[in-house]
Amino acid sequence: MDFKKHLKIILRLFKKIYPAVLSIFLLFFLIKIFKVENIYDITGVFSWSEILISLVFYVLIKIQNTFRFSYFYHFKNYFRLFLILCISNLFLNIIPFRIGEIAYVKYFKRYLKLDYKESALKLAYIRIFDYFVIVCLFFVSLLFVDSSILELEKLVYFFIFISSFFLIIFGFFYLFFKNNRLIVKFLIYIQSFKKITKKDFVLVFFNSLIYWILRLGLGFLLMYFVDIRPGFMVIVFFSTLIMTLEIIPIKTYLGFGFFEGAWVYLLGLLNFNTSSIFNKILAVHLLSVFNVLILGLISLAILNILARNKSRHTYSVRNISETT
Repeated sequence: MDFKKHLKIILRLFKKIYPAVLSIFLLFFLIKIFKVENIYDITGVFSWSEILISLVFYVLIKIQNTFRFSYFYHFKNYFRLFLILCISNLFLNIIPFRIGEIAYVKYFKRYLKLDYKESALKLAYIRIFDYFVIVCLFFVSLLFVDSSILELEKLVYFFIFISSFFLIIFGFFYLFFKNNRLIVKFLIYIQSFKKITKKDFVLVFFNSLIYWILRLGLGFLLMYFVDIRPGFMVIVFFSTLIMTLEIIPIKTYLGFGFFEGAWVYLLGLLNFNTSSIFNKILAVHLLSVFNVLILGLISLAILNILARNKSRHTYSVRNISETT
């Protein structure tokens, strides 16, 4: 019994620390591989004006995401929804394995009074739209990408394989475990997707397209700030390729190590000097994480203040009614 308890504690601790350990290991490994010098010389990469511009751009992305969610969830309190999305995105980035998605469902239940099942189902719909938009943007960008990129054909095949990974897994289980409870539930979920009207489908897809173009635009802007300028469509091509790798459940802490390795490798295919751009990619990643953290923490503080004021107001109204 004691052994089982200790094993559970060890496994729980491992889940918490392994992403950070993996990130540190990958960063040191990449520094050695790409022969990076002056790794600590990243403080002056961005000016204060560029940091402010990136934060404002990130706020615009969250505003667009707020409109997207408000339409699908039929919730008109845009400010509160904006705060919830910023907080949930914070947890999504901090917690590995995309477990942070639970934060969306939890906050929607607490503040929007949505049922867990309905909230999770609508969130899954939005993620499916995200998936199709990313796939579309990848193949559109492929039309504009210079064929001189080394191993371009291999990258395309790799994208197709990774992006269809879950479909391949599901097909396997469907063939051999048709009556499995999870498979049956998944099929029911797919059938419920048919309930979305054509109007809703077009509007949500269009809003998702704007959202992802803004996100990719921020990535292009940050790369431009650090003088990495392969072109917007190349950034879209590489970004969507890297996004598909997030399907793989093995995660590093806040993406450190994985983000740097993927971008340095892909830019190396364009004959960029890998040792000189590593610091710039790391700086871009740090600024991206800063935007997520600062807006998420501010939103969390504001939402707690609003909730506290509401509870005090409710309490005072109840006291007044009791005395009268």
